Amino acid sequence: MLRLFYFLLLMPGFSIMMMPPAHAQLRLNGAWVRIPHDPSSIKCLTLFGDRVFMQTQVDTITHHIVFAGGGTYTLHGDTLDGAFLYQMGDKTIQPSHFRLVLNGNPDELSYTASDGETQRWKRLDDGQGTYAGTWRIVQHMQNGQLRDIPQSGDRKTLKLLTASHFQWAAFNTATGQFYATGGGTYSLNNGQYIEHIEFFSRDSTRVGMSLPFQDEIKGDQWYHKGKTTKGDPNFEVWKRVAE
Repeated sequence: MLRLFYFLLLMPGFSIMMMPPAHAQLRLNGAWVRIPHDPSSIKCLTLFGDRVFMQTQVDTITHHIVFAGGGTYTLHGDTLDGAFLYQMGDKTIQPSHFRLVLNGNPDELSYTASDGETQRWKRLDDGQGTYAGTWRIVQHMQNGQLRDIPQSGDRKTLKLLTASHFQWAAFNTATGQFYATGGGTYSLNNGQYIEHIEFFSRDSTRVGMSLPFQDEIKGDQWYHKGKTTKGDPNFEVWKRVAE
């Protein structure tokens, strides 16, 4: 079945019990991929920061995004409280809260839904590293000049990085309206930060591109300079946000 757990989270009164050893201390930070029951072209990926999460379903054949959503969460022992702040296809959604009761191990999680279906998720990385965390864009190049991006409005663009994956999303915090998203994996090579695009809501033909950036982190500011997917010069400044 192609349903991700976000469908189940929105069902009234739904809860999840996870089966691995009770003594394991859960830590969700990092990238997780769903292990399908049957062969499928749909890749289901979830990235967790300290409090922010982003989730995506991508058809690996057509490269089209089936679903994208994200929000915030807190983990208290084995209880996960979260809220979707935006979801693709819904322009007026208000925060959708959910609660999960969890048990698991550091590398794999599983749960049984109310219909008896068991889903399994595998950890791809531990969410640690220099770039890991949540960043908000504060400046970008426009008409050859670096310009400030207003931080007081309802629209924001966040980028969440784990140890090996990245995803950015633009959305409206007041209405939940979703604008765009993109992501994939990243690597470091000879002082370059390189993004390898696996999905891009604005243009799926860009999937497979690798974008190198000359970058530097100064305090909570991340500067990187390179080119856009269209080949235009690109200079952005991102600020690490406290989750």
